[in-house]
Amino acid sequence: MTQQKRFRCFVFMLFSIFLVSCSEEDKMNHTASRPFLSEPVSRGLQLKKITQVTYDTSMSFDTSVTDFIYSGNKLIGTHGQDENSYYDTQIVYNGNKISQIISQRNGNNSGQSSFSYNGNFLFSSSNLYERTEFYYDSNGNLETQNQFYLNSALGTEEMVKTTSYTYQNGNVTQETSTDFGFGNSTTILNYTYDNKMNPTRGMNKYFRLIFQTEGFNGLSNNNPITRSYYQQGNQDNPTIQTYQLEYNTQNYPVRIKRFSENNILISDTTIEYR
Repeated sequence: MTQQKRFRCFVFMLFSIFLVSCSEEDKMNHTASRPFLSEPVSRGLQLKKITQVTYDTSMSFDTSVTDFIYSGNKLIGTHGQDENSYYDTQIVYNGNKISQIISQRNGNNSGQSSFSYNGNFLFSSSNLYERTEFYYDSNGNLETQNQFYLNSALGTEEMVKTTSYTYQNGNVTQETSTDFGFGNSTTILNYTYDNKMNPTRGMNKYFRLIFQTEGFNGLSNNNPITRSYYQQGNQDNPTIQTYQLEYNTQNYPVRIKRFSENNILISDTTIEYR
């Protein structure tokens, strides 16, 4: 993955719009009275800066730094930089709901993502190339995410990936993804967790749903300490990765290292809060 793609994934790249059948619409309506995830932890810490170092098999590394920009307690943008470029995002709200994210690279417009809602649920997100559908279980947790590739020149779309989530005690314990672009291959990931605060616990709940970086995302309340994965049908031979975390006095992680099953460092993420 290139540095540009890795950074775009880091700063929210789950954007899509909505296509749903009547039966799926009924499913959404049954849960729409309850907001997904939870409101930010009272007086919880907010992300201030993330420094991410990722290593490849030759032990060369890439470094990216992202600063989070606020107006009062509302996140209104990010500024990031890697070895080659700098990146800026502007976050636009309707109330406390994210309605748009406008992106720039090296001072030039590089894209825009739009978001729509059904009541208190993020319903869809879209940009020029992708759209994503979000569906929830009866407890308001994200249950399924369907991603589509859009070919605007041909006026066609293609589902490229579907991901489902299983929860326990407020954490994603299993993630099952089918990638239709690679022979309909299905990958199953299993996680175990600590009992400390996820770095996003003090953040806007819609931000938590779309945020993902090396070492953590916003879907769980705690932090992964092991990650195992395997291709469907090959569960007897999983790949197991481990996380090493350091915490501050408020029980938020300030450093997350991810290691391969051979105890080789994959990434080193440092987190600062405000």
